[in-house]
Amino acid sequence: MDDQKPLSRHKREPRKLPNFKITERDVEIMRALGRYRYLSVSQIRRLFFPSSVDTQAANGRLRKLFHSGYIHKAEPYSRLAQPQSEYIYLLDKKGAEYLAKIGKAERSWRKGRDVKQAFLQHALDLSEFRINLELALSKQDVVYLDTFIPDFQMRSRAQDYASRHRYELYTELVSPINRRSYVIYPDALIILKAERNGKVHDRLLFLEIDRGTHGLEKIREKVHGYYLYHAKGLHRPILENNTDFTVLFQTSSERRADNIREILAGYIGSERVWVTDYAQVDETSILFAPIWKGVSGHPKSILKPTGLLPAPKYP
Repeated sequence: MDDQKPLSRHKREPRKLPNFKITERDVEIMRALGRYRYLSVSQIRRLFFPSSVDTQAANGRLRKLFHSGYIHKAEPYSRLAQPQSEYIYLLDKKGAEYLAKIGKAERSWRKGRDVKQAFLQHALDLSEFRINLELALSKQDVVYLDTFIPDFQMRSRAQDYASRHRYELYTELVSPINRRSYVIYPDALIILKAERNGKVHDRLLFLEIDRGTHGLEKIREKVHGYYLYHAKGLHRPILENNTDFTVLFQTSSERRADNIREILAGYIGSERVWVTDYAQVDETSILFAPIWKGVSGHPKSILKPTGLLPAPKYP
């Protein structure tokens, strides 16, 4: 193929790529799309083209994977206040079949032009959190990511995806106080671990990505659900040491974060809630910086610079 000959931006043209060959990086890109479900061009650049000074290298490779049928793309997406749009990619059936053939199976998540922008932004925020977490962990050798189960895996493939962690990830609980039902369905379940002197230290985190589109009463309902979850001890089979858990709320703005802490002040179960806003979270701050705040407003960090914090002790 003549590399100068343009490919269509929307319609696949596989005949223009008769000699296309999959590279090791292509395989890793497809595997990442299977794990994350949706990734923007900039997110793929961070993961697989970190030394590239512009977007051309990433865009060129992604175009070829798209036109060859291995990956699919959603409509261009722009975050609020950012004028430039970029495509969002996901693993297509052909890509999943190729990965299965080479023993690196991942599920395809074929959903393109019909995806709603609100859903897409939420999915990308979840991907961004996971990227920041994984990059932060890669810069140290004490703590490792034992488990990350995103919301889209929790119902349909929880048993397969979690492998040895076979526990319920979507839970409906009835309050003995008001007889209302509360659902525990976090955006991600995360387990961090570290080993020291023959002892395993672990930390269970539930992640809630809040985009500020729901009323604050909805936040209270979620926190009440986590209170019931803890009261019934449903978290205990998850960790080897039967320790407690923390609920991380990443929200859309500093003002929204303040409002969440205010409405949860004194509320049942709020002692397990830490809140921050999207702008505070990146790969350098997510674990070790005190960007999280409890309901009281006291700054908190998930880890100490030397490793895991002891399990938080709550009343």
